[in-house]
Amino acid sequence: GLLYCVLPAVEALKGVPQIPSFQPGDDVWAHLVRMLDSLARQNPERSATVCWAAVLQEVGKPIASRKSEGKNFNNHEIESARIAYEIAHK
Repeated sequence: GLLYCVLPAVEALKGVPQIPSFQPGDDVWAHLVRMLDSLARQNPERSATVCWAAVLQEVGKPIASRKSEGKNFNNHEIESARIAYEIAHK
C-alpha cells in the first residue's frame, strides 16, 4: 500500500515477531500501533515529535532481528538511528 511507498522501513515492521511477545502472534507493527494508541490515550495533546520518536526507534528491529536470526533486537537503536537519518534526509 501507500505506507510502503512513503515509509518502507515502517512497512517492514509488519510480520516481524515482537520479542518478547506478551500476546500470541504479536509482531512489531502491532506493538507499535498499541504504543501509539497508548500515547494518544495518555495525552491527546501529545507532541507529534514524541510519536515520531516512537515510530523511528522501532524501524531498526527488522534488521536487528535478521542479524540475530530472530533471537533478539540487540542494537536495534543503532539501526533505527541510521534509518531515521535516511528518512530525514530524503
